[in-house]
Amino acid sequence: TFTAGQQQTLPIWIFSQLARPRDRPVTNVAAMIVVLTTMIPIYLAYRLTQTTRE
Repeated sequence: TFTAGQQQTLPIWIFSQLARPRDRPVTNVAAMIVVLTTMIPIYLAYRLTQTTRE
């Protein structure tokens, strides 16, 4: 597409790696890193905004 640069973006790289079964562990690790980098700040924000009842 006209918006594509010189290098592949992460979603395009992950999608292209799914067609190669021998590289599946690398794809799984990359996807897990993306998920964790998204979920950890969300969880921390949730914990920080909770009110404590005593």
